[in-house]
Amino acid sequence: MFGIHGLRIGIAAGRGGRRGYATATVVLSAARAAKYVLVSTLLASGVFAYDRFAAPAPPLSPLATDAHGEPVLLQSASHQYVHRTLTAYARVWRHETKERPSPVEIHSTCVASNDPIEDRHTVAALGPTLILGVHDGHSGWQCADTLANVFHNYIGRHLTTTAGRDGVSGVARAMVAAYDEFDTNLMALPDQVQKLGNAVSVERKREMVLPGMVGAVSISAVVDGKQVTVAHAGDCRAVIGRRRSTTTGDWESISLTEDHDVHNPSEVVRVQGEHPGEVPISRGRILGRLAPFRACGDGRYKWSVAIHEWLAELFDGAEGKFKYRTMPKNYLTPPYVTAHPDIATHDLAEEDEFMVIACDGLWERVSAADVVSMVGAYVDGPDQVSDRWAQSDRHAAAHVIRNAIGGKDTEQVASTLRVPAPLARSIRDDLTVVVVFFRPISDRGLGNSPLAPTAYALRW
Repeated sequence: MFGIHGLRIGIAAGRGGRRGYATATVVLSAARAAKYVLVSTLLASGVFAYDRFAAPAPPLSPLATDAHGEPVLLQSASHQYVHRTLTAYARVWRHETKERPSPVEIHSTCVASNDPIEDRHTVAALGPTLILGVHDGHSGWQCADTLANVFHNYIGRHLTTTAGRDGVSGVARAMVAAYDEFDTNLMALPDQVQKLGNAVSVERKREMVLPGMVGAVSISAVVDGKQVTVAHAGDCRAVIGRRRSTTTGDWESISLTEDHDVHNPSEVVRVQGEHPGEVPISRGRILGRLAPFRACGDGRYKWSVAIHEWLAELFDGAEGKFKYRTMPKNYLTPPYVTAHPDIATHDLAEEDEFMVIACDGLWERVSAADVVSMVGAYVDGPDQVSDRWAQSDRHAAAHVIRNAIGGKDTEQVASTLRVPAPLARSIRDDLTVVVVFFRPISDRGLGNSPLAPTAYALRW
């Protein structure tokens, strides 16, 4: 059964604060969990929003300023373009609870390379507990979009039924169970869709199986008091930024993840051991095609031959967004890919000031130590001159992306961002960055305007 308990997430959103971005307070409504059926959700959702991220960047606000308080409109055209692009989807969220002595501040943004962008990210809350996710799609955006729509509900339900009884170890088990259940439901989509018979059109059936056919690597983090638990499948990463010294500005990076790909020896041993007598890894990829060894969806590496044959018939003659990729060669003993996550639990120390969660579009350009150094420079403030990093952005996630693709060389940053899809994919991937500050940032308050709650989950 595709049943999940959907947590009603209340969000108080509005404009304001010194940064000039949308701010929000995340709260959980006093909810009775409503039960949803994934296939019914897909059936009722209408045609997927292919143009969700296709809108041009909004006009530059005449009030927009950089980190030094200088009006962006008075700067060069390249400066204006970079600012507008990096902040088009920038958000700042603030999560306050009685259980936590200080509020958590979350900065997120994304920049597309693919058209449409295949990344998604989620910020949600279950009482005092934060649930964060970055989902990086491949071969399409539909799996990542489904993760962003519903996966925090899977985690929330398992947290309330498992972690509440078993403490920290229960949080880890809850996250593993959420990933396993979600992917099992995705892999059941062809069987569920076949049962619909002629009740829906062929095009609708194609749309409904796409979230399971395409794939997404995924990372989720649960922040509960002084503990962070991270679950991931694929090559998204999370890193903690720890301050070494308050006088020298030194920072330490603490990685919470290890990529699931050919560069991870234990993953190579695992995959080869699951398929003895075969060559499951070729040219550094699963069956010569897929780079990550773990991912949600990717039914083309998990489904039976019989399902592949049904899909080939369903997608016969389809082009464009519905073009079917044939079953991989040497497809003997599926599944070759798993969504079963690795887990890391980190006890926050007083010196741990932030966490960065991002897709591989960031990590293929800069190291974890570099990213922590970037955000550390942001925390120390624009008045602390950095030899390495540009200090142009009020928004932390925008600050990270800028410095990952050119930093102080604004013309290089602008040139990198201006390359249109599909050419952009040859020089950079989609970029999604979520920065979580475990305490408020000095002198960068967001204001405390009264904000009316709504009944929508945060996700992009």
